[in-house]
Amino acid sequence: MSAGWAAGRPEIAPQILIARIDSALPNPARVVLSMRDSLKLDSGQVALLTPVADSLDAQKKSAVDSLRRVLDRLGTNPDPTKLIGLMPQLRPLFQGARDAVAHSVTQVHAILRDDQWEKVPADLRNFQAAPNFRGGFRRQGGPD
Repeated sequence: MSAGWAAGRPEIAPQILIARIDSALPNPARVVLSMRDSLKLDSGQVALLTPVADSLDAQKKSAVDSLRRVLDRLGTNPDPTKLIGLMPQLRPLFQGARDAVAHSVTQVHAILRDDQWEKVPADLRNFQAAPNFRGGFRRQGGPD
């Protein structure tokens, strides 16, 4: 048993946290490009989607690198209270990355025809820049 669990708190490895954050931020244009055959994308659409995908990759890399720099200062198994203390620094990075994904969704939607857009996975079509907190937090469209 590790010291973190023995002390009554779970271990929080910054690299695991960063990987989870990165995987939670899809690249809509990359997803659509991977579906090029089933969506029957034409060459013009591929030419428009490619720079959208590349741009978001660069923005996500920058955000993840910034997160990594902040979290690396905590060490390999930081105390959760220290992580919570960093939230004012981390929140704008998270939100900036989510905003970039949301903007990419808008760009992808504008490039695709309606019949193609309907075939895009619903979680991408419905991606929202505001995080969907479950359990106790205010939800979009819900009561204040």
